[in-house]
Amino acid sequence: MHRRGPVWKSRDRFVIVALKDQPQRYVQCVFHDHDSRMFCEASSGAYGPAGPGRFRLDAPARAALRALGFVQADPGKNFVRDVDLGDPPDVTVAADLMLAARHDGYGARPGSVIEISAPYGDDPVADCGTPVS
Repeated sequence: MHRRGPVWKSRDRFVIVALKDQPQRYVQCVFHDHDSRMFCEASSGAYGPAGPGRFRLDAPARAALRALGFVQADPGKNFVRDVDLGDPPDVTVAADLMLAARHDGYGARPGSVIEISAPYGDDPVADCGTPVS
């Protein structure tokens, strides 16, 4: 995915990983700085639908995201973290972070179904190699 589109532009060069049927439990990362970094955001529930049953992270989940290096400067915003991928980029760093956030912060366990959205990652003919994370 990071090889598609111009590296000087981040538009549509992102991936979102969410728990199936729980769209507010997501982490999204976008490439920037010529693919040497990814800006990642973990949902806090701040941008979800209001009202009864609104998604809110409990204290242990917030602590788990902070332990993974995410920060939340404002309780009305999501948790964020900038990830250094190196040169050449090693995307497993971001992939591992996204999966760890799913597990530690959002309660994903073996057997949990995840949904992945990646505008440049949906070509089944493209040879992207075998994931290592």
